[in-house]
Amino acid sequence: GAWMQQVPDATLITDLFLPGTHDSAAMHGGDFAQCQAWSIEDQLKCGIRCFDIRLRQVGDALCAHHGVVYQQRNFGSIVNAMESFLESRPSEVLLVRISGDGCNHDSKRDFKEHVLSVVGERSRWAKLGADLGESPLAEL
Repeated sequence: GAWMQQVPDATLITDLFLPGTHDSAAMHGGDFAQCQAWSIEDQLKCGIRCFDIRLRQVGDALCAHHGVVYQQRNFGSIVNAMESFLESRPSEVLLVRISGDGCNHDSKRDFKEHVLSVVGERSRWAKLGADLGESPLAEL
């Protein structure tokens, strides 16, 4: 859905209660690592707007992980799913927490630079790393 279109643009992000998920991409690993039954795409369709994306660098790939369990999804496909959703629903805003889970495997790349290389010049990701505490929705 596009429920955020009902929220006035002047509303501060700190005045909202946004639905979100913990370890949003963790769909695999059973009792040991699975936190979600819905894909990122299904979470978006059901109204989730805050995401906790945990990644590991494996060579040149940024892979979704929960602990040691690979979640069978790379960061690029998560970004593409979110971009596609926002393209068809311009009134919506997503807050995405991206963490490196403290493990780089065999990568020598800087984690933040690696993340930025995946999102590229996409304007929707321009506030990556910014403090949004007093931002109105119209600025996001």
